[in-house]
Amino acid sequence: MYYGRGDVQLTWYENYERMGDLMGLPLLEQPELALDPEISAQILVEGMILGKSNRGDFTGYSLENFFNPQRDDPFGARRIINGLDSAHTIAGYHYKFLEAIRKAS
Repeated sequence: MYYGRGDVQLTWYENYERMGDLMGLPLLEQPELALDPEISAQILVEGMILGKSNRGDFTGYSLENFFNPQRDDPFGARRIINGLDSAHTIAGYHYKFLEAIRKAS
């Protein structure tokens, strides 16, 4: 019932409960709401930044932990969503994207 839905693939009862409470949505009763593009985007952002709960709500890590004036750590940032699985691949995407932006500037 609480399988992966939305942009971030929200899973597990506890995550549906936490995000539903934070966003004022009945995600436990209507988990399909996580498929709505607007709600999905809100879940993604709230889970990845220091939002309403003042912490990264997926794993306790937030973008602010890994990207700030002193730090640029796309490898570590993978911890925000799903541990370090595929971290090297995702960090590679980050560096390629930054390089494309620099070349376009």
